[in-house]
Amino acid sequence: MLYPEETVLRNVQMLQLARPSNQAHKAFDGYFNNRHKSPAYPKLAGSDAELYDPILKGDLVALVRRTDEDRLTIWLREKFPKLFTRHHVRNSSVASYSDYRLGVVVGAINVIVAAGMLFGAIYNLYYVQSEQKKLGLIAGYTVAFAICIGLLTNARRSEVFGACAAYAAVLVVFVSGNLGG
Repeated sequence: MLYPEETVLRNVQMLQLARPSNQAHKAFDGYFNNRHKSPAYPKLAGSDAELYDPILKGDLVALVRRTDEDRLTIWLREKFPKLFTRHHVRNSSVASYSDYRLGVVVGAINVIVAAGMLFGAIYNLYYVQSEQKKLGLIAGYTVAFAICIGLLTNARRSEVFGACAAYAAVLVVFVSGNLGG
């Protein structure tokens, strides 16, 4: 028997569960309504046929939600799902994806972009002679670096500021340390 406090606690826990992602909801809706068949029809009949109506999407919860949902991961998962398909069920639209493979690709892209931003800026600053142009380039590269961090990761604002400060400091040390000339 549940006491009133336990019931309230369980209700609070249920309300804190996350909503399913759009991709998960689309897959569930396609499976439930047999969208891969012509004509499409729901798996349940009668009054239960509209049990999982798309309008009621807000009433569904996901028991497991991916924790590392940055923009690049979401974009790659939605635009290039075949690259990460690990297992495809025969005669069905259901497939499982390799999160490990997706994580490796996202990590590689992040490393390549970060290294390219750093070495590209240093290479460019090495050949510029004007001090005003160098300062303008440092500011421009720092803004571009901040945009890349904002688009490719799920870093918080304070982390973006810290990374940009470190990036700008490396570029300023390169320019002022007479390493480039």
